[in-house]
Amino acid sequence: MNGTSSILPSPLLIDLESPRTDAARDLLRAAVLELIARYNEEDDGQESFAPEEVEQAGAAFWVARLNGVPVGCVALRPAPEGYYAGPERTGEIKRMFVKAEARGQGVARALLQTVEAWAKSTGYEVIILETGTAQPEAMGMYARMGYAPHPNYGEYAEDSRSRCYVKRLEQAEPTEPTHPVFTVRPLQPTDAEGLRAIYNWAVHHTTATMDTQDRTLEGQRAWMAVHGTHTRYPVYVAEIPTRQIVGYASLSPYIPRDGYRNTAETSVYVHPDFHGQGIATTLLSHLITQADRFGYISLLALITSDNTASLRLHQRFGFEQAGHLRRVGHKLSRDIDVTILQRIWKGHHPATAKPSP
Repeated sequence: MNGTSSILPSPLLIDLESPRTDAARDLLRAAVLELIARYNEEDDGQESFAPEEVEQAGAAFWVARLNGVPVGCVALRPAPEGYYAGPERTGEIKRMFVKAEARGQGVARALLQTVEAWAKSTGYEVIILETGTAQPEAMGMYARMGYAPHPNYGEYAEDSRSRCYVKRLEQAEPTEPTHPVFTVRPLQPTDAEGLRAIYNWAVHHTTATMDTQDRTLEGQRAWMAVHGTHTRYPVYVAEIPTRQIVGYASLSPYIPRDGYRNTAETSVYVHPDFHGQGIATTLLSHLITQADRFGYISLLALITSDNTASLRLHQRFGFEQAGHLRRVGHKLSRDIDVTILQRIWKGHHPATAKPSP
């Protein structure tokens, strides 16, 4: 990747561009509007990004296009004095953004790699950046790409919602794992700690669960006692050859009343180091197959509306929106909507599953 243009597998193209072009302005405005929505802020019509920030020496701005359509952008500028304590020449990433319809296609990763390659060629030794608790997918990507947590700096120092990261450019190229070889198997009694570790990461960093407190080992075992192959609410685990659990999926009662016995609720969790590698897709596919075997008529997925990856995943498997609950949750310093998705098996008799004794 050179400093002028990054040519990637068609149809993605990343080019250096002025932040004052119409395409850049549209992307920057879209980024602001998304941040306003995620953090429940008011739109005062003011832009928080000044083009002159990347019109100085050692700064640059890129636009990513898919099939010729602008879908993402990113900027790099010299880090202001005091933002990073070390003596190394430091750059700060600003306005990393990809439109929602282009996510899940590697655009953000390609933008980040382009910035890193240009920064190295320009003499930068360290890159810092800021994201926030309302952007868990960004936090996960930065971690996978070798960025480490850094104390909040500058204007973000007192903002509890901000999360800052740092990466030394002499490190190896981005450390996102290659696609692992994994198997899917039923839950085992010894899986409690592996499942708990994945779940508790989601508790602290995402809205995939609305729990705000760690699940204890005793609590995990209690949850497992009502799930498993001996019940109509099984759990399936994704495991790599080292025996590490990298994800799991479960069916749970929608409402624990007998009249709802033909409906179950799905849950899918993946270890943060293994996001974006097909594990959730495989787990959900397996779960749906087993749900059909158990005779369910309806599956429900209650997904926070900012969890676009999970929404897209379920929609690919035939889930359709059945409802939208506004501001029913509060986590990570913001109110949260929940989207209800439903998958219905056509033609099943309503008495497919026998009533509970």
